[in-house]
Amino acid sequence: MKTSAISKLMIPVFAAQESQDYDEMLYQAQQLAQKYPSEDAVTRSLLLAQELYVESKLSSKAFKDLEAKGDFETMYTVCMHLRNMAPSSRLLKEKIEKIEPKLIVYREKQQRKDLKSALAFVRELMLKGELDRALLASYEALQKYPAQRALLHLHEKLEVMRESKIDQDLYPVLSEKYLGLKEAYAKNPDAYIKA
Repeated sequence: MKTSAISKLMIPVFAAQESQDYDEMLYQAQQLAQKYPSEDAVTRSLLLAQELYVESKLSSKAFKDLEAKGDFETMYTVCMHLRNMAPSSRLLKEKIEKIEPKLIVYREKQQRKDLKSALAFVRELMLKGELDRALLASYEALQKYPAQRALLHLHEKLEVMRESKIDQDLYPVLSEKYLGLKEAYAKNPDAYIKA
């Protein structure tokens, strides 16, 4: 295609760039790239539009607010969404490289906080005597944190306590039944099968 014809087609892209409407610029550049994928000028304009779009989003007030709050999860999600739209953006790649270590630290802190909360909840149920609920809660927590020794130890302790409680609850019932059977046997021994 002739250079003059491509230039005319790219007027909306340049107009959007001039007005700093990078959403529109990206949209127009993507439309052109779909129609004319082999044109170098169109490809360059698409790359420029992607970079300017990403830069506008990463320098936006909303993104800076997320950064100020330390909301690394949302920042990372936004960056991954932007990466889908502009996979070759250097600025985005740099931002992701800065966010990932912070996100890892944040997730580890959150995991420790969640584990502490789970342990406290299980202990609270245990102290209330709600052993079945405590055992279920500890089992669920172990599904999330299988390598946590404190949680595993608490779970094992709960299993022992539950077995002990079952024994305590059953002993009077079984003793009463045993005494009843013993009395019935003493009255009529021929009615029972002897082993």
